[in-house]
Amino acid sequence: MQLDAVALESLQLQKKASLKKLAESQSYANNLIKKNRPVPADLTAEIKNNQVEVDKQEQLINERKATMDGTRKRFDDDKARFNALKNHTNEAGALAEAPPATKP
Repeated sequence: MQLDAVALESLQLQKKASLKKLAESQSYANNLIKKNRPVPADLTAEIKNNQVEVDKQEQLINERKATMDGTRKRFDDDKARFNALKNHTNEAGALAEAPPATKP
């Protein structure tokens, strides 16, 4: 579970860096547009690639969160089943130790 949390944090940092790079590229393109200059094709491609990268990272983050939620649910289910078995065993043991009822 800790490895999942570390991987999730890493993905979020990568996404943050990609968003920063995307914002810088878009800002540069907007400045060119304001000055009535054409936006270079490589800058347009870079913006598109950055957006695709951000979308991919968002998908990976969502998949990692889903995996973590599934792991937590399985753990909670296993823990509940263990506690139920443990309590059932304790009840059976208590019944076995109880003295038999005497008839009047």
